[in-house]
Amino acid sequence: MTLLKLKNISKAYKDGESSLKVLSDVDLELNNSEICIVMGPSGSGKTTLLNIAATLDVPDEGSVIINNKELDCRDQKQVDSIRSEFLGVLFQANNLLPEFTIKENIEMPYKLLGVEEHLDSDMLLESFDLQAKKESFPDELSAGELQRISLLRACVNKPKMIIADEPTANLDKDNLFLMIDFIKKINKDYDTGFLIATHDERLCDIADKILYLDNCKLLKRDS
Repeated sequence: MTLLKLKNISKAYKDGESSLKVLSDVDLELNNSEICIVMGPSGSGKTTLLNIAATLDVPDEGSVIINNKELDCRDQKQVDSIRSEFLGVLFQANNLLPEFTIKENIEMPYKLLGVEEHLDSDMLLESFDLQAKKESFPDELSAGELQRISLLRACVNKPKMIIADEPTANLDKDNLFLMIDFIKKINKDYDTGFLIATHDERLCDIADKILYLDNCKLLKRDS
């Protein structure tokens, strides 16, 4: 099953009087349970690519096909349905709400969107040895714990696909390997596909597919 297909995607941004091209005729495909890594230098457009795949940005040209349906960005009902039922997003910053407990932050996506079919927050926390943190607030946790909690929040609605932008950024070695183990476990336990942008070569060890973005083009990397 194909979870995501980007076809002939192009994107440019206004840069004063000129236009800065970021993506040019880019194709990408993510299949069921697949972990796809996108690498490339800073400023190459990795975040733009992920934002388009996550329905957070709109391409100038090309098609975004999610769950075998072409996305109509003008159809807010379709976009909301994809975000609530099919897609989880892990941002580079943890984006947890500081005034809510960890348990409340994890439950926020399905409570706000009224999603009935979701994972149990206590079960998630227990499965990943974070049960003791459920009544804590974000400012009481380490950077590594915050990133792992953010990943649990991204998967609470049982998405078939999680899009993650630099999920191991700013993590020390121990927390980096914990995060990699988290991704592997969610991928295996919940049959979830991952599209991940990263600079970290160590994430490549768990990848089914490695792509490289540079000069507006996306190419498959052999190793």
